[in-house]
Amino acid sequence: MSIIETAIQRARRAERAGAKEGANAPASPGLATASAPGSAVPRAAPVTWPGAEFHGAEVDFSVERLFSAGLAPPAERRRRLLHEYRVVRRSLLESLAANAASVGDGANRVMVTSAFAREGKTFTSVNLSLCLVLERAREVVLIDADLPRRDLSVRLGLGEDPGLVDLLKNPSLEVGSTVRRTSVPGLFFLPAGEPDELANELLGSDAMKAIARQLAAPGRILLFDSAPLLMTSESATLSDVVGQVVLVVRAGSTPRYAVAAAVEQLSDNKPVAALLNGFESFGPHGGYYGYYGGYGSYGG
Repeated sequence: MSIIETAIQRARRAERAGAKEGANAPASPGLATASAPGSAVPRAAPVTWPGAEFHGAEVDFSVERLFSAGLAPPAERRRRLLHEYRVVRRSLLESLAANAASVGDGANRVMVTSAFAREGKTFTSVNLSLCLVLERAREVVLIDADLPRRDLSVRLGLGEDPGLVDLLKNPSLEVGSTVRRTSVPGLFFLPAGEPDELANELLGSDAMKAIARQLAAPGRILLFDSAPLLMTSESATLSDVVGQVVLVVRAGSTPRYAVAAAVEQLSDNKPVAALLNGFESFGPHGGYYGYYGGYGSYGG
């Protein structure tokens, strides 16, 4: 069974299982739930990096700000989106736990990518990170690792801020000086930093591994929004640092050959899962509500 067929089957099972759950969803679901004042859940420990303080203003991750940046769905689709990302979150966490022994220090490091641009990977990275911080005692560092485009940093108004590239080029720069708090408790953001033509070499360097180790902590997930696998070489290089790859596949758009070619860019033993974007389905009351759906292991 192909990766796309597996994802579609799981999306349909999730749709049937979620119809009843959706009726009991919170009144202000999805992104608004994650950013609502007073909605913080207890955390295992505060995020700190020895010898470093957080600099700069807090990054606005409110639903209004994200919607204006094209990173949140319309209000009428947020309830369904929350359910769909809960399904993805559960599958992702199960996969991370199952593969922890085989991926070593890459456990809890996730790379979100796609075969081509405009398939929804950055939208997925943001909304998956928001859903993950709803987990009790869990923190997320969302990292803009799409160094050729720096799309996420630009959309959030941080295109000129120091970030990942600056850390990779300057060993004396403290990690905590570039990581930004967000308005969502437990969620932190690391911008891409300044453009550099040697981005691929930087991502494959020992410095990249060192930064990942500094950011890592029990109960914390590093979520890398990376470049499309078939458009640059950076993501294939970065995949050596992570323990799980989420490949965003746009339903009815991404060719099968492109999915296979994208997976071939990764090492043979790298856990890869598909997240099917734009899967159209109809609920018990009729009408389109499938925004994102489907999460299946490659080759499953």
